[in-house]
Amino acid sequence: MPDTRLDQQLAASRAQLLAEIDQPDLARVHARAQVLRRRRTAARAGGGLALLATAVLVAAVQPWGGRGPEVATPPGPVPSGGPVWTDAGITVNGMVQPYVDLPGDILDVELADPDRGYALLASCVGGRSCRMTVASTHDGGLTWTEHPLPAGAATADTPPELLLLGDGSAVVTVAPPLVLTPGSGWQPRPGNGGPVATAERGARLRVRPGPSGGCAGAVVEVWTSQYGHRGDLSDQPPIDVCWVAAQPAADGAWWAGGAERTTGRPAVAVSRDSGRTWQRPQLPGAAAGVPAGASAGASVRVATLGTHVYAVVVGPGGQLGAVYHSVDSGGSFTQTRSGPDGEPATLAGDPVPVLDGRLLVATLTGRWFVSSDAGATFVRTDELPKVGRLVRSPSGYIALDLFGNGWAAYSSDGATWRKLHLR
Repeated sequence: MPDTRLDQQLAASRAQLLAEIDQPDLARVHARAQVLRRRRTAARAGGGLALLATAVLVAAVQPWGGRGPEVATPPGPVPSGGPVWTDAGITVNGMVQPYVDLPGDILDVELADPDRGYALLASCVGGRSCRMTVASTHDGGLTWTEHPLPAGAATADTPPELLLLGDGSAVVTVAPPLVLTPGSGWQPRPGNGGPVATAERGARLRVRPGPSGGCAGAVVEVWTSQYGHRGDLSDQPPIDVCWVAAQPAADGAWWAGGAERTTGRPAVAVSRDSGRTWQRPQLPGAAAGVPAGASAGASVRVATLGTHVYAVVVGPGGQLGAVYHSVDSGGSFTQTRSGPDGEPATLAGDPVPVLDGRLLVATLTGRWFVSSDAGATFVRTDELPKVGRLVRSPSGYIALDLFGNGWAAYSSDGATWRKLHLR
């Protein structure tokens, strides 16, 4: 038979225990549940709420960008997310709040990490003076601070470059160079002028075009926040340089692409001691003759991810030629694509090694193409927005002129891109 007395004692003890526990009131429970629901909704929409919360926190405790008026987007209601475009494993996430409208077109974007960076904008008419503006962000591109350059600093025919340096400052290659340091505003830099043995830590390399404006006779320069143009490398790469990497690879190697000085055939060079000396890795077929699909006058762009190195030949008109792949940090290359047979036919900007092992490229027609076999074959994506070009940034990659209408997006891994709230 059940012990009624024991059951009564247990029920009384349970009631006494529950009474002693400090229970939250119902209003607090409802509030907490609403917070959790909002977080789950934001996560499904691409993390927009978390990103916005991070932006508010960072803006409150870490000012960025120095002097200049803050260009802030109106807070308004917290959005659940923006539009999303996806195809072939590549995703472009749209904006989650109103964008910041600054004067001019976006020429370049450089991000030091997913939160902090700069954008260069220009408003030009013909060959007359341009209104140049650098905008800085500290919250992943949600808000921007405007830093106008002095009037007449550049013209439409000679737009400057934006170089992000290792200490978080940015330099604009006007004359004299101007360096923007967080908290200090614009500071002119006189330069040093003499030859430089190496690219010191945090420096950037830049290609100064040759006398004819092309790759022949081009010079690799070293730029720092202290000097602006620190000087030219004492030991120049043994090729006509058309392109140099935005930053050293994971193993510290600086890569340059261009053409042989005597034949004009595509060639690459690499320095593993910060520019003190250079070597010329051989691209299969280039020593015996021009690879199929690559003509004299072509250049090479290099992309790295871990020990993988891609060397992509680009013709004078942007034609996509041969593709080479290395799995030993550039010690040896294998040719995976012989020339411009089939799609894609052109290359706009830099090739992008995706974190999952694929290779992503954009074309001059605004299309995205993805390769799963190191560049031997590509698949076209039809659902992604039109893109102008993909370019390497110190912390990832930037897609410029999205939709053919001046937008920009950032990706740290090549697979997931987020639109910047700036135009």
